[in-house]
Amino acid sequence: MATANNPELAKKPEVKCICETKEVEHYCQECGHYLCHSCSKPHKLLPTTKKHTLLPANEVQSMTPQQFALLKPAICFTHDKPLEMYCTTCKVPICINCTVTKHKATEDHDTIDIATAFNTFKETAKELQRAADKYTNKLNYGIQSGNTIAEKLKESKETSLKGIRHQVQEMINIIKKNGDKMEKKVQAIYENYTAVNDGHMKKLREIKSELKENEEFLDELVKSEPATAMTSSESALKTLKDQINNSIETKPQDNGKISFFENRNQLDLLKQDNIGNVTQVIDYLTVTAPEAVTQDQPIVFKISKPQICILPNQLKATWTLPSGETNNALVEDDNNDNYVIRGVCTTEGICTLNVHINDTPISQSPISIKVEKEGLVNKIKLDVKPRGLVKCDDGDLLVSCCYTNEIYKHKQSGNYVNKIILPNGVKVNRMYKMKNDKIAFSDCVNECIQVCDMNGKMIKSIGKGKLTNPYGFHVDEKTNVAYVADWTTGRCILLFDINSGEELMKIGQRKGSKFGYINVTVTKTGKVLLVDFDNNQVLLYDKDNKSLKVLIDKGHEDGKVYSPWAAVVDDDDNIIVASANKLLWDRNHWFKSYVKMMLRANKVLEESNALWENIICA
Repeated sequence: MATANNPELAKKPEVKCICETKEVEHYCQECGHYLCHSCSKPHKLLPTTKKHTLLPANEVQSMTPQQFALLKPAICFTHDKPLEMYCTTCKVPICINCTVTKHKATEDHDTIDIATAFNTFKETAKELQRAADKYTNKLNYGIQSGNTIAEKLKESKETSLKGIRHQVQEMINIIKKNGDKMEKKVQAIYENYTAVNDGHMKKLREIKSELKENEEFLDELVKSEPATAMTSSESALKTLKDQINNSIETKPQDNGKISFFENRNQLDLLKQDNIGNVTQVIDYLTVTAPEAVTQDQPIVFKISKPQICILPNQLKATWTLPSGETNNALVEDDNNDNYVIRGVCTTEGICTLNVHINDTPISQSPISIKVEKEGLVNKIKLDVKPRGLVKCDDGDLLVSCCYTNEIYKHKQSGNYVNKIILPNGVKVNRMYKMKNDKIAFSDCVNECIQVCDMNGKMIKSIGKGKLTNPYGFHVDEKTNVAYVADWTTGRCILLFDINSGEELMKIGQRKGSKFGYINVTVTKTGKVLLVDFDNNQVLLYDKDNKSLKVLIDKGHEDGKVYSPWAAVVDDDDNIIVASANKLLWDRNHWFKSYVKMMLRANKVLEESNALWENIICA
């Protein structure tokens, strides 16, 4: 069976007319012959051929074999009939006679008409073309990405070469500068020693000359007549004797040598490849890590998962401790958005983490963390009793005084910066620094939560008429909700809308207690921590006022709390509780046997009842 792909069908006829004329003008697609100008005319007029398609001969001659093959009508070479059917079993077009001979159904051949087969082919071709277009887009994206990488690679190469040349030139300049400095030192030593030596030799020459004169005078006296000689003999002898007895050191004070001692250690360092490091860097990973930790405090690194697939075992991490000791670190998948690396350092100093992907470092590696000694870092002496403390974005500390209208600003070093003076009648208790550069504070005298700016301008009041003794509070700026602990008579946590001031609901309300909650905070997961000063407890609620558990109380077997003052949540969602007798660290929301007695200071506590709160807030 012949098809359109058969090479025989692509074979062009000899370029000459059926009348043997070689100057042809047309090609008849149906007849498959060239026609000269004379033969073309009757071909267009005869009833049997006038509907034939005549193509310019020069266009046909310029066609490729594949293009020419498409011009020829599909004819069955066996039966000389049009290919009107298609055998789906053999995947070839056939004529009607073939369906009863070689491709008959009784021999398990399935046939359909050529139009149906062609429509199916067109649909398949469209789907394949769409898939090809998508793949082409992917290829274009890959090429574009490759071009971008090539540009970045070229740019980074030039930057690296520039950096290397700059580093080398800087080292050359430093070495030349040091060399010039040493040359000047040699010249200065030479000039100084030369001046000293020249002066010494000049003095020796003068003494020698004077000695010679005295010696010559004495020699003349010896040769003169006795009376004359004896007249000056005593004086001449004494002069020469005194000069000899008072002689100076004739040996030079210095050995006349300037020595240069090579610093072989520097030369050995220069011979090594230590002026820098050249490597490929992975820049599609981001790392979050603490800037500083205390001894024995767990260190947690989080590496964000990129869009491309990276398995944890492809990440290699190594700790380098302050002592220089190195340890391999385990990389874990938190089944969320990060890979996690955990470690701990027991000594002060700088701890570093190196992270590689298949031996290639990520862009932020190595990452350094300062490990500080555990304990009290600094004391700031104040002339007034502190009540509340918050940390500003610039690192400075805002300190509220005991029920006054003043807020002091200090550097963490203790240096005074300035103070914010609020209107008379306003009394600041606890504070909260909001992200929009505003300060919220509890005002027990006016029985509300006040909001002011950094210049002391009052902006709004929240909870007037609803609160009686607002104390500690927390502002959730994501949801615009203020959680207020109403201590003495409220016996609950009140929730207010920050913008409208509307009371939303109450949490933890209970009866029969003289005092209520003294502080409140919200965890990253949206749980509410209630600090009960009177009952020595820290409780956990959800935002729907559902009691979840008592986290810490005075009877807990792992450690008691006495008059808990405040509780905060750190970046890892650990809860830190300030108690009158200790500072407790409750890891993973439950008080375990590993309690860090970060600071015991009953004596310090006498100096400031608000010390624990200040440490927590800072």
